[in-house]
Amino acid sequence: MVLHLLLLIPAVQKKIVSIALNELTDITHSKMSVGDFYLRPFNHLDIEELYIEDLKGDTLLYAGKLSAGFNLLKLLNNQLLISSVVLNDFDIKIKKDSLNGDFNFQFLIDAFASKDKTKKDTTGSMIIEIDDIRLSKGQLSYDIQ
Repeated sequence: MVLHLLLLIPAVQKKIVSIALNELTDITHSKMSVGDFYLRPFNHLDIEELYIEDLKGDTLLYAGKLSAGFNLLKLLNNQLLISSVVLNDFDIKIKKDSLNGDFNFQFLIDAFASKDKTKKDTTGSMIIEIDDIRLSKGQLSYDIQ
């Protein structure tokens, strides 16, 4: 409970975002930024001015606002239950250099993929569920060069 109350303090939220962005930049080798970050009591997150570049320095994702509702208690049971995702004022640019080339977001998949290719017991794996996704006032482009 005390930890959750600390997470509601704007200065703590800014520090967490700064640490997270530094870690993500190190892992992905890509530029990412967040304008504002708000964690609302117990189950809601708002991110404004979210920006992610691909490895060529082009925009992969820009979102004026990303909101998500989630069930915090389910995390204790190794479940990430996202009740809603709302993406407003967005620009997503998906590209490939060639028909057989990788997508410009492949580096994100690679960065978080397991390096261990042996089969594992997945009974303890986290379950991720997203119930509702809403997109408004945005653009999605797909380009094969």
